[in-house]
Amino acid sequence: QNKDVFTYKSDFDENGILYAIGSGFGKSEYRNPAQAGLVEVRTAARMGRVSKPKEFIVGRDGGIDCYINGVENNWFCINFKNRSIRPTHYTLRHDVAPTNENHLRNWQLQGSNDGDGDLWDVLIDHKNDESLNEPDGTFTWVIPNITTFYQYFRIKMTAETSSGGWYICCSGFEIYGEIRRKDDDGGATKKMHTLIKIV
Repeated sequence: QNKDVFTYKSDFDENGILYAIGSGFGKSEYRNPAQAGLVEVRTAARMGRVSKPKEFIVGRDGGIDCYINGVENNWFCINFKNRSIRPTHYTLRHDVAPTNENHLRNWQLQGSNDGDGDLWDVLIDHKNDESLNEPDGTFTWVIPNITTFYQYFRIKMTAETSSGGWYICCSGFEIYGEIRRKDDDGGATKKMHTLIKIV
């Protein structure tokens, strides 16, 4: 099925788009979709010294230490490759770090169809948002009135964390809404790939 709607019920339920991609849309056992190469995670800086690899940013398990080293206006981006999403909700999980520091407070969820450029639409602008407060804590936000489908989604900090730093501590991301495959254009994408191969 090329087009479908994924509806949020609870944090890290089995209704999210990343879960669907990781489980072959119900045809296989779930695998982290970034580890499986089905989506790509990019980060502004290296992962921390004791952090799991960046693919764990889109993981589902609690108890994971996963953080990006602090750089000003830190960010991570998820490339959904041959799929695009019109989002309605998204979920974040703060990592398990026992020091319970560096909760996101000021950041944006952004969407783009040009992941290498500066063309990012702000979907939510979080200001002094205290929704994430504890190790392994999760929260889901409604993304209102989005009509555009995006291939890339980015979490970008706009000010420091609760601890005054620029670390992003995130061991889970999920997104809900309507999904579309890029080959819904009648095969033009596939033709372009063939052309590139010939060259």
